Amino acid sequence: MQAMILSEILSRNCMLVPLKAETLEEAAGLLFQRLESERILETGTGTRLAGEFFSGSRGEVVRVNEWMVVLAAQTTRIEKLVGCFGSASTPFDLGELTEGGTASALLLLLTPRRVSPLKIQAIPTLSRFFRDKERADRVRAASTPGEIVAFSEFMELEVQDQLLVADGLTPLKYRVY
Repeated sequence: MQAMILSEILSRNCMLVPLKAETLEEAAGLLFQRLESERILETGTGTRLAGEFFSGSRGEVVRVNEWMVVLAAQTTRIEKLVGCFGSASTPFDLGELTEGGTASALLLLLTPRRVSPLKIQAIPTLSRFFRDKERADRVRAASTPGEIVAFSEFMELEVQDQLLVADGLTPLKYRVY
């Protein structure tokens, strides 16, 4: 297992604070565009990934708590775990991909490996961190990316990037009898 801290995954340039979106789809689209503008994703890749995500063929949306969701997706277009964070002053609608409701923060995580190990490690870590009301309020009250980056307790949060045996294997297209 490889431990990464959030600041290795999430840079100041990959934060949209404030995030101006009315729906989860719009919020995710803005985060994918940010990854493109920062040259983490090739031009057009973010739009394609967002489309695949919202068509149901890629990734998962997981609710961390009543105001934050994580969108996790796998893509071979990156070499290591990357993230993009957005926080809105006005909650956005979660739509049909979740149980409905609203959220005001979105963390987009892209991994070159499977999503399930990331989901098993990252979501509980974030959930435990945000159980503390002061921490949650500090992230929610941030009005600039600098305020998020300055919150060292959040940026130094350790996220396990668990590796599975399957991640190191290459599937064969034929059988050996």
